[in-house]
Amino acid sequence: MIDALLDAGASPARNSNNALVNGHLAAAEHLLSRGGIMTLGAALCLERWDEAERLNTEATAEVRQFSLVLAALNGKAAGVEWILGRGALPNEPSADLYPHGTPLHHAVCSGSLDTVRVLVNAGADPLRTDSAWNGTPLGWAAYYEQNSDSKRKLRYAEIGSYLRGVSSSSD
Repeated sequence: MIDALLDAGASPARNSNNALVNGHLAAAEHLLSRGGIMTLGAALCLERWDEAERLNTEATAEVRQFSLVLAALNGKAAGVEWILGRGALPNEPSADLYPHGTPLHHAVCSGSLDTVRVLVNAGADPLRTDSAWNGTPLGWAAYYEQNSDSKRKLRYAEIGSYLRGVSSSSD
């Protein structure tokens, strides 16, 4: 479908980010192979470290924060760790990508315990609430655990257990 649209004149432009917002790494790779523009967020999610380094040199704080949230949303622990080491903030939402939640909320959504751990170890607040539902990352984990298939249920239960442990030590 992507090829049909591009062959009919659609522009791949920055659509790799759009694919990644929806968790479609292969689609993002394909869009880039067809002339899409590499972004810092795409480089982090696709583990293209040389390109990430190049793009980060000119990135604004807003672009770094967007890239952090995109990597968190995709459960890319290495990308999250990489961009946190270069100035992204673990407790700040992105103004341009699901601004109601912090990177930790979005890491929970991804189902990646490794990504959740990276953010907590970097100082992400497990008790901070989102601005849409007033939920903590632990609340999000409980919601996803309750509303997921059996395979994903276990992942969210593990995340919830981890967050309960770190939350009780934060009190």
